[in-house]
Amino acid sequence: MKRIQGFLLAALTCALALCARAEALPESAQALMPEGAAVIDDQTVGGLRVLTLALPSGERLDLTWDLRADAPLSLVTHTPAVTEDAGAQSREEAEMLALEAYPDARVLFAQDTPEGGKRLQLLCASMYGEVTVQGGVLIARAFGFGDYMREGRLTLEGALKTMRLYRPDAEFYAMELDQDDGMPIYEGDAWLDGVEYEFELDARTCRLLKWERD
Repeated sequence: MKRIQGFLLAALTCALALCARAEALPESAQALMPEGAAVIDDQTVGGLRVLTLALPSGERLDLTWDLRADAPLSLVTHTPAVTEDAGAQSREEAEMLALEAYPDARVLFAQDTPEGGKRLQLLCASMYGEVTVQGGVLIARAFGFGDYMREGRLTLEGALKTMRLYRPDAEFYAMELDQDDGMPIYEGDAWLDGVEYEFELDARTCRLLKWERD
């Protein structure tokens, strides 16, 4: 009996310690945790703090925080959620679920997964990455953090991220922000397969407006 009581006391002490450390995170860090997330592990390695989070869906993910910069680095799923529904996922349904989880994001691109789901590329002011939706459930996500949008338009870093999504094998250079009839547009040049291209990217909608051989 004493052994069981000792085990329970140790487990409770560990749980309280994890809760205390989670509460010690900046509010900006807590805001990055998905709804319903519980901290199940908390490790500090070098200048990084890694919180392992568990969601009711079964998804497990790591939130990595740079202690030196006091800023987030990544939020990445290492165990996807489990869904019993193997049916195909429409883009409209997938976008609705993604934007419920991240209402400030923009959906830049969508791809089919081999399982019939959808992988959506999202971008917002400080976060860029992807979510995977399968069977009506958001099962996985992978985000990095940075300065991607300001006042409703892409920063240079955000524009580069967006162009790498549209043309992942291209090499981009000489990108700059310009105005076209009052519309902010990023213009630049790129190399792809030995060919030089000119491009234009809408800084507000993130749409690729032009991709032509130079």
